[in-house]
Amino acid sequence: MSAVSLPEPPAVPTAAGARPDRVHGSPGLTAAGAVVLGFAGSLVAALVDGFTGGGLGWLFGLGFALSSGYAAAQVRRADLAVAAIAPPLVFVVLLGAHALVGDGGSLKIKLGSVLLDLIQLAPKLWLGASVALVICVYRWWVDRR
Repeated sequence: MSAVSLPEPPAVPTAAGARPDRVHGSPGLTAAGAVVLGFAGSLVAALVDGFTGGGLGWLFGLGFALSSGYAAAQVRRADLAVAAIAPPLVFVVLLGAHALVGDGGSLKIKLGSVLLDLIQLAPKLWLGASVALVICVYRWWVDRR
């Protein structure tokens, strides 16, 4: 007995040229995409700042704020909450990674380094998280109307 294969329906191009079966939900980044974008942009800024300035300084803060804001501006409406919540988490993960690859020492010293960096870099965290939150609230408010 042979298997019967059904012919594939012909692709009907749309105005944008995409096949209808390839079009998914609303346009924009998914929640995971927004987190990855924010993380990648902040990581690049941290690497550049680390190689040029020796630590996490103003360049990292600027890159963190810009990547968090851009991710909040590009995320789907359904994932706006993630775009507002993710920047502080990304910030702490990057601080932890910075402490782990930094100078030697015990885990207790590295944890202390993360906490000290969190205190010293708090304005940069507030800036990036505030930019993302303001953009998310604005988009939610405009879409709600």
